[in-house]
Amino acid sequence: MFSGFLNLWKPEGVRSSWCVHEVKKLLPRGVKIGHGGTLDSTAEGVLVLLVGKATRLSRYVMALPKTYVVRLQFGIETDTLDASGKIVQEKPFEFVDEAMIDVELCRFLGPIMQRPPAVSAIRVQGKRSHSLARNGAAVCHRERAVFVRSIRRLTNIGENGEVTLEIVCGKGTYVRSIVRDLGRNLGACAVTVRLCRMDLGPYSRVMACDLAAITENNDISKFVAPVDGLLGSYTTYQLDELQEKTVSNGQPVLIEKLQRLRWGEIQPGRVVFLRSRRLLSAARPMIRSGAVFAFPETTITTGQAQ
Repeated sequence: MFSGFLNLWKPEGVRSSWCVHEVKKLLPRGVKIGHGGTLDSTAEGVLVLLVGKATRLSRYVMALPKTYVVRLQFGIETDTLDASGKIVQEKPFEFVDEAMIDVELCRFLGPIMQRPPAVSAIRVQGKRSHSLARNGAAVCHRERAVFVRSIRRLTNIGENGEVTLEIVCGKGTYVRSIVRDLGRNLGACAVTVRLCRMDLGPYSRVMACDLAAITENNDISKFVAPVDGLLGSYTTYQLDELQEKTVSNGQPVLIEKLQRLRWGEIQPGRVVFLRSRRLLSAARPMIRSGAVFAFPETTITTGQAQ
């Protein structure tokens, strides 16, 4: 049984769950598969699939920063916040210029409160929000905190009111909501026309595989990368044999006694990774008796570190 991550390029017009199902058919019986964060069916981009024991690392993949390129159109707003929905509002946009957009974009930087779209994968009393909304139910989610690392305009405004943005953000951020709020804040309303996720942490468009290429190949294992690729985004420590045994038993290890292999872009105060020849463990740093320990949260056995 093999484990690892499959960097898939999801095409526009299909669900992330369909992609998972198609890849699952290519795996040996009994091998688990999951994902590191879905994409809207109307979006395309990097979809990281988790295979085998790597499925236990899902939340750490989801926590990785994501880069989106979104083309929006000023002047209209739809019930789905993208081009697939029905127009619910129209407003003039000709007064909006690039300088106004750039100033307003600054308001989206850092931690912000955001209301998710009604058409989303969020569960409401056990049912998907998009299913309820499309069946006519009134769905209004509470605002929640999200984080936007950077946001910038890539193009000037076209004659039809279209402009392209690049957004780097954290888990749970809805780009469609950013576009909606940008339009409303400028007094012009706006809708997402095209959305593309260019990367998820170290997993980028450049290295992504098309589903057709995977299905045409007889050996899917060629497309499954080792779990160590995740470690470039997290602060990682090396375990010796004694420390490995301690962690495998679920016990904490003193961080100052560990050899640090690398710093990561994810804050080490939340989670660090511990690596040895035979295991990989996500651990939470905590202070006990004046010292910082790494308490194992999720540990999987692997082969030799890559």
